[in-house]
Amino acid sequence: MLPLNKNHRDRLKSLLIGFILLSVGLFLFGQAYQSSINIYKSPTELLNTNLNESLIIRLGGFVSKDSIKRDELGILHFMIEDNLNKIPVVFNGIPPNLFKEEQAAIAIGFFKNGIFHAHEILAKHDENYVIPSKVVLNVS
Repeated sequence: MLPLNKNHRDRLKSLLIGFILLSVGLFLFGQAYQSSINIYKSPTELLNTNLNESLIIRLGGFVSKDSIKRDELGILHFMIEDNLNKIPVVFNGIPPNLFKEEQAAIAIGFFKNGIFHAHEILAKHDENYVIPSKVVLNVS
């Protein structure tokens, strides 16, 4: 192997420094946005994984029939299920208008001691959505 001349050494040092700076930047970027990443799980997946309680999760499934109840403090309790498992969910707030039993829903929050604590609920309508007949569209 031939010895490197000064120009080649300077170019190699610049590439190495650039690679190190890029690596450090990507690492810092990943650390900064790690807390804002939401992981989507079904009830079965959530029960089969060990997750950090501080991790924000999106729990998706169907709202179980006859499971929606409010306690004396106004906290909403319901169950989200997939075909295999159910997870109890608590939510302190007003759910969206489309939130109903046996409809698809996504709860965003954290899982602690077997209960999912939601801070936001997203509800989905079915793919056969029809505009109610009472709504009059004024197109001018």
